[in-house]
Amino acid sequence: PETDPPVPEVVAVPGEPFVHAGPLVGHVDATSARLWAKSSNACRLGFRVGEDPTLVDARTIDGAALVAAEAFTGQVVVSGLEPATRYHYCPLLDGRPALVRPYPSFVTPPGPGGTGVVRVAFGSCAGRRGHHAAAAFGEMAARRGFDLLLMLGDNHYGDTTDPARLRDYYHMMRTVDGFTRLARETRSEEHT
Repeated sequence: PETDPPVPEVVAVPGEPFVHAGPLVGHVDATSARLWAKSSNACRLGFRVGEDPTLVDARTIDGAALVAAEAFTGQVVVSGLEPATRYHYCPLLDGRPALVRPYPSFVTPPGPGGTGVVRVAFGSCAGRRGHHAAAAFGEMAARRGFDLLLMLGDNHYGDTTDPARLRDYYHMMRTVDGFTRLARETRSEEHT
């Protein structure tokens, strides 16, 4: 059997906060979206969201403080969006942009009764370590244009019931380059 070193614990990284994992797009409906990010250390999370790719028209949505007890992770619900519209976004850490252009984006679905096409990417069984699935995530990210990423089954092989250790396994998978690029522009719904 394969033996792996323990997953590193999530600890604060000294210095100015930076995006340590994500940002990720969560649930999106016709008028709202949930955005998630993990910081390198304690700070306040926010997002700038707008239709223009440069965010010249963006509004700021303030979020919660990211603290060690929550592994410096947080989410913001963006409301008041228009159906069937592309939005670009940038996470803010302590009010400062945490990404540079080009900014990631998502598209809201059509409103009730509307029709459209949805491209779905499926993933599961990512392996014990994030690098085990890196090639597959990289290929999916290169294809682009997915509307939804469904992670079905094992997102990782954590083999533990300890919530802190499971959080560490999720973090490790979410920092794989291909997954990060895919998740920044694709809604992700995790079901295990």
